[in-house]
This record gives sequence, structure tokens and C-alpha cells, in this order.
Amino acid sequence: NANPSSMENALINLSRQKGPLYFVMGDMRELGEEGPAEHKAMLDVASKLKLNGVTVGEVFLKVEGYDAYPRFKDAEAARAYLTGLDLHDHMILIKGSRGGNTPAAALMAISTGASAGAASAEDSSSAATPSGSRAGAGACAT
Repeated sequence: NANPSSMENALINLSRQKGPLYFVMGDMRELGEEGPAEHKAMLDVASKLKLNGVTVGEVFLKVEGYDAYPRFKDAEAARAYLTGLDLHDHMILIKGSRGGNTPAAALMAISTGASAGAASAEDSSSAATPSGSRAGAGACAT
């Protein structure tokens, strides 16, 4: 799991990488009442850094007045969208909370052909990227 400061640092680090960049961010579920404001702040950071990506989760969906990034309720919906993108050779930052409905599950499903729920791992801190993508320093799950 990530906190807002580590997530911000991960986005900054991603922006410093070479080549095409992309993020898939899931909710930071443990933030309580501060959750919506902190999620909006992460979208603000990504926008300021001119990063491309998507978000997954109920909290990101509740952020009002921010439609710059596609947002999905769950990993299965994100998987359906991501399958249509050409992310070959992209550096991808994946952030997801533990559990089956995570960004890592969505990307793992793309690479294995499984459903997002079936592809999830106990600990989504392992990066899973579509075939041909690369993960590296600063572009891995937190």
C-alpha cells in the first residue's frame, strides 16, 4: 500500500524516466476522510507532470470536477479499457491496494488473458505489465 507522499514521489520518479510513460493507480483505501482530497491531489500531480494513465477504484470515482484521466470502478472495467491500448515499450507505474480488485490484477489479466479477479495475487505490490512493457526503477508497484 502507498501513502500520498510515496505516491507523489513515485509519479515524480516516473516522469523522469525515458520513453513512453503510463500509470495505473488504484485507490489508497486506508486514508479515511482525507481520501477524496488526497486522491485529487494525486491526479493534480499526474496532470502537472503531464503523465498519461488511468485510475481504478471507488474513491477516485468520487473525485469531483476532474475528468482528465479515465477512471474505472474496478479492475475488470480497467482491463477492458487497457486491452484496447498499445502500451508496448511503455514504462508503467502500477499502484494498487491489496485485494483482488487492483490495477495490478487488471494488467496481469491482460498479459495472461484471464479475468481481472482470477489474475489477482495476494500482494499486488508485484508489478504486472502487458507483454512488451517494461518496468524499472521508480516504475513499479508501491
